[in-house]
Amino acid sequence: MNGAEIKKDGRKKVALNWFINSACDYTCSRCTPHAGDSPLPDLGIDGCLDALNSFAELSTGRDSTLTFYPRQAPFVEPFLTVLKTAGALKAEGALTTIRSANRGNLPADKALLFKEHGVDICQLTIDGPEAVQNALRGPDSHRDTLQAFRTLRRLGIHVSPLVIIVQYNAPHIRDTLRLLLDDGFDDITLQVGIRPYPGRYPQLPGGCKAAGADGNPWTQSLSAAEYRLFLLDVLEFLDTLSSARAAFRAKIIMAHPLYARLFHELGRDSEYRCLRETTSSNNPELLFILRPHGELLCHTNLPALGSFPDLSFKSLFSTSLLLQLLDNPFACHEYGKAAQKEWSRCRDCPVAEYCPPVPSGCSGNRLFLYPDAHCWIC
Repeated sequence: MNGAEIKKDGRKKVALNWFINSACDYTCSRCTPHAGDSPLPDLGIDGCLDALNSFAELSTGRDSTLTFYPRQAPFVEPFLTVLKTAGALKAEGALTTIRSANRGNLPADKALLFKEHGVDICQLTIDGPEAVQNALRGPDSHRDTLQAFRTLRRLGIHVSPLVIIVQYNAPHIRDTLRLLLDDGFDDITLQVGIRPYPGRYPQLPGGCKAAGADGNPWTQSLSAAEYRLFLLDVLEFLDTLSSARAAFRAKIIMAHPLYARLFHELGRDSEYRCLRETTSSNNPELLFILRPHGELLCHTNLPALGSFPDLSFKSLFSTSLLLQLLDNPFACHEYGKAAQKEWSRCRDCPVAEYCPPVPSGCSGNRLFLYPDAHCWIC
């Protein structure tokens, strides 16, 4: 990779996922990235405002999305000041969209705060039907979550349900999707982590699988083989929907690249290609991650680009060839194609073009890629 190989046409969309504070009154053991594991203090208000204004400067001429992950149960500084300032920047046209990602049972006063300061979208967690969610999060959690969804909708804030899939709630995905669709919430994200080691494959769909030896269901990620069963379960549900749900169906399928492989195995290649041609974006967003102490990343598997307050988003593009590569969709595509030729399972796969490899590390300006861990082909 060198400067001559990288074209200058950058991505039209930029996004920042901002984990703005490390302290948290909740006890979600699955919380990422690495809540509270840094010995460094969180950024103060001035450092946070520097980061916010720097991102707004980068956003000029691009579609920008700022997503806050405020971990604390009571919202405190610096989040309150940053949220207010972000709302003002959005009103001035410096930011396009403000999102907040929270636990599902968001209290009404926080919903009102989001409305006051221009939050467009709330991504709230929901784990499944009432019995499943309450078993994971406590009595009345499911009721409070649906109440929060409806409160945000009344306030005009778009609700994006997030379903974090583990072995415990995976068997109930059909009921979960039907529950949300029936209540009018169709901007659903299914987040599925994959465990990197072999394990026993439970039959899906079926009964809940008990938590592991540590007693924590959030650590019970699916294996790649279980993920295939999960995708098949979801697809069978999607195939029952009417044409009025075509956009929802396409969104779910396109969000999971391994559907390309599943459709191939089911003899439905042409259907998948048609779906992809009519729904895919050829210019996805460039994503940054900002951790509480100011460390900035462009991928959780890659080293930090630097740390605020001694950093500027725009200056990074003149100093980091790695970032220049990631900012160029065409260059990323060609780089990924070259990497796939080195792996037999990708080289021989008839749908490899739809399953781009993911960053696994870098050395200097050299980017290392690896096949998607969700793939069940050995």
